Amino acid sequence: MTISPDGIGNLLHAARKATGRSRVQQAEHLTGYKRDGHFDPENLKRWETERRLPQPLWYPLLSAGYDIPIGEIRRAVEASRRYRRLTEAMTENAQTGDRTLGADAKDLATGAAAQPWGRLSAALIPPQVDEGTVEDAASRTTELHALGQIYPAGMLTAPVHSHLDYLTSLLSVAGDHRAEIALQAAGTAALAGYTAFELGGNAEAFSYYEVARYAAREAGHPPLLANVMADMSYALTPRKAADILADAQHHTKGGPGLATAAAWLAALEAEHAASTGQRERALMSLERAYARYEEAHPDTDQLWTKFFTEGRLHARAVSVYSFLNHPALDDAVTKALLAAPQTSSREDALVMASCAHATARAGELDRAAKLALDAAQINQAIPSRPTADHLTAVLEILSARAHRSADPLRATLS
Repeated sequence: MTISPDGIGNLLHAARKATGRSRVQQAEHLTGYKRDGHFDPENLKRWETERRLPQPLWYPLLSAGYDIPIGEIRRAVEASRRYRRLTEAMTENAQTGDRTLGADAKDLATGAAAQPWGRLSAALIPPQVDEGTVEDAASRTTELHALGQIYPAGMLTAPVHSHLDYLTSLLSVAGDHRAEIALQAAGTAALAGYTAFELGGNAEAFSYYEVARYAAREAGHPPLLANVMADMSYALTPRKAADILADAQHHTKGGPGLATAAAWLAALEAEHAASTGQRERALMSLERAYARYEEAHPDTDQLWTKFFTEGRLHARAVSVYSFLNHPALDDAVTKALLAAPQTSSREDALVMASCAHATARAGELDRAAKLALDAAQINQAIPSRPTADHLTAVLEILSARAHRSADPLRATLS
């Protein structure tokens, strides 16, 4: 029995694995949220394998115990239920020799299954694309980008790939809506690239980024093209990254809602320029980043730049000043830590790790060690590759100086 790539089984399994718990340990954890006694780990086995699906009465417990929004629990269960109906319909058709596919099988073309036979069904029976289809696709793209700021990359892979399959099936029959679907496909492919990069798959990430660039051009959307170029920069050498980011900024000139993207790109360019000793370029790019951020509205600008908060901007400044041995470093560290949300979020971990790396380079080892240990604790629950990279660099500095916190940090990172 196969399980839905976008369903409750994969969601619960990935969420559990992200914490490092076994099914028995997860059941014990859920017992703490249950008012009436022990939680049976066999329930988790049934739900993760989708031999049974959780009933609505379990949704609040799963939401609390896994720290997953209840709406995402509900959506995942429905995806599993739909996938089960569709696979049963396909199996029945195969057994009876019925070559006519009914309404359930037609739904297969909407990306409910990311299996080869599902894609073949999508090609044979294309869906009808209308305004409602476009709105639904855009809503799911938005939802996945939002989840990308909360959950580890491993939890996003299956739903992102499933949504990308769906959008791919729509493109050839989109008609007048082709540009709108291409825009959603570009954003989703970029997110697939991000998840691959976070999981260490640089080559796979570049493949997604390349196709995302094509889709952004097809959609005629320069700001999204700039975003994809920025994502690509993470896996390039610093000098090449600075140059591609400078080019990307040409796509964020003029028009409403572009200030956050422009600030993000300029801050990234500043960091890479500083790391290669281009002092004047780095300081000019950082000044440009702060100037554009004064006009920015992250919550209402482009979807893919909502993550770029004031705390993240200050964290980039910390890196720039650290590389340049600039006297403004201490002030930037203070600003970054104050601007972080302080909710044990991925942003908190990244800001603290960045500040830890900078202060370690400056020789403030005790302060760096405390920040690094705090960031590492969060990163265990919500892993992020950039955060881990900063913490690994801090560990190398602490180890080289035989600092007492080197071993505790190493244990937390292992």
